[in-house]
Formats: sequence, structure tokens, C-alpha cells
Amino acid sequence: AEAEYRSASTAFDLKNCMGLLRSFLEHLHREAAQAIGASAGNTVTDKWGNATKFLRENGFITQQEEAFVTSLYTVASDESVHPLIAEREYARLFRTVVIEYGVLFLTVLDKKGVNLKASSARVVSGTTP
Repeated sequence: AEAEYRSASTAFDLKNCMGLLRSFLEHLHREAAQAIGASAGNTVTDKWGNATKFLRENGFITQQEEAFVTSLYTVASDESVHPLIAEREYARLFRTVVIEYGVLFLTVLDKKGVNLKASSARVVSGTTP
């Protein structure tokens, strides 16, 4: 996503950046919910909404954080499907918010003893997202 953002020369490049950021956010919650559920012997449906609800119901995010991140995800989804709307400033704002949310969320997980393994990261174009 960072490479797409930095080298973006068209609205379509920015659309791709937004899509990658949305995907990162989605997979962050899905992978966390799967890891937490597995350690407790539970099965969590591997979908964004189910994972986010599971995280809230199990005290990993608050109701307000769930509302925030769900709104963020929805806006990213809406904006990334409209390639001519994803202007550089919008992509920059979303990139910054997703990075900071990710740091906050991973810190919360770490403090609660949850460690997502780097090996679960998908490889895209020879780099991890």
C-alpha cells in the first residue's frame, strides 16, 4: 500500500492503495479473531463483521472502537470502489489512520498476551503488506 501511495500517478493507483489498506484492516481483525478463538478452543467465522464483533464481545475492542473501525472500513470500501474519488489527500488520510489504528490494536493485543505470527502475513509482490 505504501509503495502504491508513493508512486501513485493516477486516481486508479490511489484506488489500489485504498483497497490494499482496507484489506490490511480486514485481515488484521480476521487474523486476530482466529488466533484468539483458536487459543480458547472457539471457532470464529472468518469474515470482517464476525471477527470485529468477536473482538468486541471478548473485550479486545470497545463498542466505540468497533463503531469507529467499522465506519473506517466502510468509508474505505466505498471510496476504493470509486477510483476517481480516491484523491491523494484522501488516500494519505486513510493511510495514516489505518497505520495508527493498527499500532494501537496490536499494542492492545500484545498487552493481553496475543501475538500474531509474522508468518501469517501474506506476501504481495515479494514484500509483506
